[in-house]
Amino acid sequence: MNSTLPPKQVESLLGEAKVLQQFFINEGRKSVPIAGCRCEKGILKKSMQYRIIRNDLVIHEGTLSSMRHLKNEVDVIKAGTECGLQFIDKSIIFEVGDVIKCYEYKMEPHIVQWDPGF
Repeated sequence: MNSTLPPKQVESLLGEAKVLQQFFINEGRKSVPIAGCRCEKGILKKSMQYRIIRNDLVIHEGTLSSMRHLKNEVDVIKAGTECGLQFIDKSIIFEVGDVIKCYEYKMEPHIVQWDPGF
């Protein structure tokens, strides 16, 4: 019976960063917001999903378009390292103290433990 159930999506927290400063860069004719952060726990991976949390409320969920360390484009940031994060949604306004969490989603099979009572 377990094999007939569809898999469920499970999220796991990979890392957490704190916004130290917001700054803007010019892309063409537009000014784009960047979150200057320090990774405080775990790791941040560019290809994963992110949540921005302010005052215990999720204000945005999405993916990154750029992750930089010392002006170099990187794919992974480890704990204790500062970085610049740019989201695909360019309308986000960051504030000092915002928390950015990195999540990984996995598909796991449903497991039913059922005693038929025979």
